[in-house]
Amino acid sequence: GPTTSQPSPRPSPEPTSPPSSKPTPRPTSPPTPDPTPYPLDYVSQWTKHPTRYPTTESPTFRPTSPPSRHPTLPPTNRPTDNPTNRPTNTPTNKPTNRPTKRPTNNPTHLPTNDPTKPPTPRPTSPPTPEATEAVQQAPPQMLHQHVRDDPWEYGGKIQYSSGRVLFFFDGNPFVCTGTVVDDGDHPDRTLILTAGHCAFKYDNQGGRFADYALFIPNQDETRGRGTDERCGNDPLGCWTLAFALVDYNWTTRKFPSSVPWDYAIYVVQNVPESHQPGFVYKEQPELSTILEDIVTKFPIDFTYNQKTAPATHTHALGYTFNKDPDFRYCAKDLTTKYGISSYQNLWLGVCDMSGGSSGGVWMKDTKDDGSGTIISVNSWGYSSSTGMAGPNFYTEGGAKVECLFEKAKVIDFDDVENGGVIVSDC
Repeated sequence: GPTTSQPSPRPSPEPTSPPSSKPTPRPTSPPTPDPTPYPLDYVSQWTKHPTRYPTTESPTFRPTSPPSRHPTLPPTNRPTDNPTNRPTNTPTNKPTNRPTKRPTNNPTHLPTNDPTKPPTPRPTSPPTPEATEAVQQAPPQMLHQHVRDDPWEYGGKIQYSSGRVLFFFDGNPFVCTGTVVDDGDHPDRTLILTAGHCAFKYDNQGGRFADYALFIPNQDETRGRGTDERCGNDPLGCWTLAFALVDYNWTTRKFPSSVPWDYAIYVVQNVPESHQPGFVYKEQPELSTILEDIVTKFPIDFTYNQKTAPATHTHALGYTFNKDPDFRYCAKDLTTKYGISSYQNLWLGVCDMSGGSSGGVWMKDTKDDGSGTIISVNSWGYSSSTGMAGPNFYTEGGAKVECLFEKAKVIDFDDVENGGVIVSDC
């Protein structure tokens, strides 16, 4: 079974079915219970299994029927994987050919020595020295707008550091989002933060890690039609994920009882063999093949306490599958919500991102250069109403994320079996 730091997982004592409602704070009249929460990828678009991703034999998105082993899908008002349900000309969708964001063969449209910076279009006339100096001196601006679900228009650091997580169980592909995070000075590895259900699939027999996983940074600028294993279509290409770490409680509790532990760390081994190059390398073959050398490593704030900093303006980012391959975001002042009666999730009350965005980061102090500080990840929402939940990362409040993160920095690659490590001593 998967490598553990304690004995093998025991069967969960948790209930086998989700609760039908949640507690609410002293309402003046009886409230209508929220629908049952679902993780963002546990089924096609907010149901119970990870979002299916099309096979690599054809770039065309083919709707499929759920296998017979899958439960009946609950009704949803979210878009499905069927491309006939996807609008093509709405303001929130870029045109199919995406001409304004597609890199061209002109090297001035590609990253130069620093792919963490967004491409700069060629100006129609040379800028004046005064204008150039003003642009260089302009500091990044904080983002304050409220957004329900829009394409991320700012490029910058977060677009290159975030990417598609493409993972497989029994040959079946699934999709999530991940982000490179700051692990200090550990030159043998790069760490990628995502959601627990993007790395480990629970079942009452013990569950297991994904058979195989790839990280595809800045998939938004792919030259392909969407997510696939053709790494040459993507700006920087793909990195193979060596293994994942999840908390023991995620592996022993059925959703939604497991939502406090819906986080995971993927580890990339910093060797050239982990990388398959993208099209930028044709123009710039001198670029490093070590992931952390060419993207920004984002900080995580394990001291963020929502109770002492209420209504923090927060951006949630990710690659939703129904608008693949766009990098998207929502933004709102942060609150909390009891998805289950025993745990208070962080909550963005208006957010329509859906399956595929799981594992994408929540950032505070987000600026228009794509910088910010991570405080959570996309975890779950409701099938019939807006909103997004994320686990609380506050260590002094009882969260175990920082402990898992510290173990991911030092565990020996040779000690890992079956795709991952279940951490039970945090």
